[in-house]
Amino acid sequence: MPMRTASIAALVAGIASAADWLVQLRHTQPDSHWQGIDVLIEIVFALSLIATAVALQGFPRWLGAGRVGRVGAIVAQAGFLLLFISAVASAIAGGNTLGPAFSLGLLLALLGQLVLAVAGLVRSRRRSAAAVPFAGLLLSVLAAPFGGQLLLGVAWLTLGWAMGARSARSAVLA
Repeated sequence: MPMRTASIAALVAGIASAADWLVQLRHTQPDSHWQGIDVLIEIVFALSLIATAVALQGFPRWLGAGRVGRVGAIVAQAGFLLLFISAVASAIAGGNTLGPAFSLGLLLALLGQLVLAVAGLVRSRRRSAAAVPFAGLLLSVLAAPFGGQLLLGVAWLTLGWAMGARSARSAVLA
């Protein structure tokens, strides 16, 4: 996958996460009996999840995290795919559904990103960026009522910009 695609996906993930937070400032999503706005929140959330999975395809290479980092990214991608499936099913059902898939997806996403972060901290020249996806996701869960989703959005926007800047610089030098 071209680095430009991963960079754009990271930017989309960041924008979608921030948009999700902005919508939820005005409306709290209940667990069931969703209205149109609740379905919209879930669709934007699903977009952020699938964009994150795509961004994680190129992040280990940009980071220089090696094989262990790539394995961590694959595990995290599997987690984000489960979260995406749960979000789509919830949007269709009009309420939270597939709870075990969501829980397993979140666990895999966190575990995979933790492995990727450690691999990046050990191997990468970009150590300062290595833990950003893991920290962003963890903070988005722990600080959910206080803008956690916005923090995750800022994390992915920053990484998308950084990955794109490097990609653009490489294209000019080639």
